[in-house]
Amino acid sequence: MELLKKANEVKNDKGAHTALLDYLKPYEVCTDASDYAIEGVLMQHGHPVAFESWKLNEKEQRYTI
Repeated sequence: MELLKKANEVKNDKGAHTALLDYLKPYEVCTDASDYAIEGVLMQHGHPVAFESWKLNEKEQRYTI
């Protein structure tokens, strides 16, 4: 959760940029979800590479976990 908060701060910082993904090196996917939204960050060596987030529609909010 804390990692996603920091990644969102980086994403929202106008001076920040994402790194290029090196497919030969390890990377991690950090995800978070609530009743209303889902988000994820692809990280490599502590640097964000890509972000994804979306708001769940009413039907998606009723999905079982």
